[in-house]
Amino acid sequence: KRQGLSLRAIASELNRSPSTLSRELQRRTVEGRPYDAEAAGLAARSARLLCRPRRKLVEGTDLHEVVVDMLRNKWSSQQISGTLKTMFPQWRLILSGFAYTLFERLRVHLKNTPFERMSAGTLRLKLIKVGAVIIRNTRRIRVLMSDRYPYQKDLSALVQRLVPT
Repeated sequence: KRQGLSLRAIASELNRSPSTLSRELQRRTVEGRPYDAEAAGLAARSARLLCRPRRKLVEGTDLHEVVVDMLRNKWSSQQISGTLKTMFPQWRLILSGFAYTLFERLRVHLKNTPFERMSAGTLRLKLIKVGAVIIRNTRRIRVLMSDRYPYQKDLSALVQRLVPT
């Protein structure tokens, strides 16, 4: 705007709707000062963090410690869920927390992949809810995925990282 361009001209140049720019200027401009893109970006990131769902299994809580201890002792998911059901009556919360912990542990193996910065919900959709045929015999397990699955090579590489050597 300092260069004399209208809001519509700026929006057209940025390939954005004029209403988007107008709303951004209203939200992020401080009275008496010009718009500051860095401050606006910082404020937007802070606001986004506040609107995310709260974690159900928070580090440092008793439940988190119990689940992590069970995972370290190589308990199966059925063993953990069965034990937690008797220890903690909030079953739905426990399952959700258990799944979240598994995804957080999985993040160690997601470095330098397209999945590195995805939320747990997005990871669930991209990695777990995958249509595939699983063929199991005594020596190996084969997973046949659609050729159209966009993350096939990345998922295969991730599985290779998870397989103990």
